[in-house]
Amino acid sequence: MKSFWKWAILVIVAISVVSFVGSQAQQAGWSTQQVAQGADAANKRVVTPDVAVGPDGAVYVSWINQAEQSVNLAKYVTGQDPQTVQIVRDNAVVGTTVAAGNTLVCVAWEELGADFEIWQSCWKTADLSPVGDPVKLSTGGAAGQANGAGWGEFGFNFDNTIATTTNGPDKIYAIWVEEYTTPKAAWSNDGINWQPCGDIPDSNEVVRYPTIYVDSTGRVWAAIADIQGPPPGPDIFVWFSDDQCASWQPQTKFNLTPTGLYSDAPGIVRLGDKLYEVNDDDAGAAPQTADIHLYTCDITASGLENCRRTVVHQDGGFPHIATDGKGLYVTSFPSTSASTVKYSYSCDAGQTWTAADVPGSAHLQAFRHSDFGAVVQRTRIATSAGSPNVYIVWGTRGGGQSSIMLGTRPKDCP
Repeated sequence: MKSFWKWAILVIVAISVVSFVGSQAQQAGWSTQQVAQGADAANKRVVTPDVAVGPDGAVYVSWINQAEQSVNLAKYVTGQDPQTVQIVRDNAVVGTTVAAGNTLVCVAWEELGADFEIWQSCWKTADLSPVGDPVKLSTGGAAGQANGAGWGEFGFNFDNTIATTTNGPDKIYAIWVEEYTTPKAAWSNDGINWQPCGDIPDSNEVVRYPTIYVDSTGRVWAAIADIQGPPPGPDIFVWFSDDQCASWQPQTKFNLTPTGLYSDAPGIVRLGDKLYEVNDDDAGAAPQTADIHLYTCDITASGLENCRRTVVHQDGGFPHIATDGKGLYVTSFPSTSASTVKYSYSCDAGQTWTAADVPGSAHLQAFRHSDFGAVVQRTRIATSAGSPNVYIVWGTRGGGQSSIMLGTRPKDCP
């Protein structure tokens, strides 16, 4: 398949604090800036961002420009002008996920090639120089998709992560779904040569929102939402691997929403000897709304035990979770497109949560794409031990324009 690279390390000359957030955001501890802008028209928008923070505190934001059919990555370092790189594709693209390590930063995206495909590309963190050509990760059949309630959703059903050590090389992991039912995972040491992970067991239902995570001990975790109904579904499944994804332990199942309504978008992090799994959960109490739930589980040699559930915040959807080894930070959709992006933090290992939503941050929840169907733009959050801040990205639109936004907030749990 013909494709080409349109490489440009660009200085972004017009990244400014958005006027409608301005002082209100600063007063609430947030500063907000525009990363990218496009038209607000079918197949012309800037969409589906993700954010990662490297061990050194460098911030990376990825997104799609539909009009250009391009995959984009921006790097932010305090005191320096931001840089961007861009890949222009021959095919329609949507959805990005980004991960950053000591030496590599990698972006995955979905592409409409011979079928719906998942691709990945990496750059050197030092100067954003490319590491080889883009690599197709998916192995056959429609990949990176979901079909909740027959919506034909695309563009967000995959994830990647980079495992880092203090002095050792980066190792990249990626996960996605093929044909609605089969999760696939792969790993690479260099971003060029990829090897398949072992088969993820007991995962033949209709599944979506896979996420992959490597904890401080090197254990690899995977989580997936199952959208089967009616009751007792749906559920959240979690697996782990102690041999760097060569094999996976049997799943832990979190039984959710006895109403049979949706539970989506699992996210996982480790803090101390606990694993934290976050997801939205529609119990049917308020139509068209969900709450963001957190499962806290003890990590043992054999798996997860003593899991208990709490509510992070209400009226949110499609959450994302991050930790720097001290605090827990969660963002999610607002309940309506006119509401602010939701953010909550916990400084006591998830026992209590404080909300500090991003003022004025109207959020574009979803839109229709002529090729990819319904595209959901999740809010995403990232931080690291090497950063003094927490970062959230989201997509929005207004005044005939679409934008990728980046919110910055000093850590609430220093």
